[in-house]
Amino acid sequence: MSDSTTELGLRLRQLRESFDSSFSRPVDLFTAASSDMALCCRVGNQLCALPVTDVSGIFKIQNLFAVPARARGFLGIGIFRSAMVPVYDLGTFMGAEASARDGWSILLGRSDIVGAKVDAIDGYASFDPAMLSFHNEESMRYLRGVVHYKANSYGLIDAKSLHHDLIRRER
Repeated sequence: MSDSTTELGLRLRQLRESFDSSFSRPVDLFTAASSDMALCCRVGNQLCALPVTDVSGIFKIQNLFAVPARARGFLGIGIFRSAMVPVYDLGTFMGAEASARDGWSILLGRSDIVGAKVDAIDGYASFDPAMLSFHNEESMRYLRGVVHYKANSYGLIDAKSLHHDLIRRER
């Protein structure tokens, strides 16, 4: 057998093993997420969007365990990926009307994870990071811009500030 045939066989084997092993590794959502994409959601009568780089998971709310708490918007403790996570109603912070307890929990944060409950997930849309703005009014505290998706306008939420405020409530 010639050297070129052996080299080709070795290279083909390496490519096959690399391809096969790529399916066994989990996707790293933190590096795969684009910084200009947002998750579009419905919260009560409000349309909001969260940057996908700030989302560490999305789970359908199955069971929330009620625990005594005075924190505004606190719904209970959810179990996600074998971890207990406090879940808050995002609508409470957006001025939305009260909604049902079921829905989706958008996990925010990397170490101190909290859940933000939304009623529905509409999809993903891109936004222009250069167009972000900040507001001082309390009612618009977390609003940073607008994301357009399927003829609707979604308020882009500053998920990092929201996460910080929710973590501070727990302590």
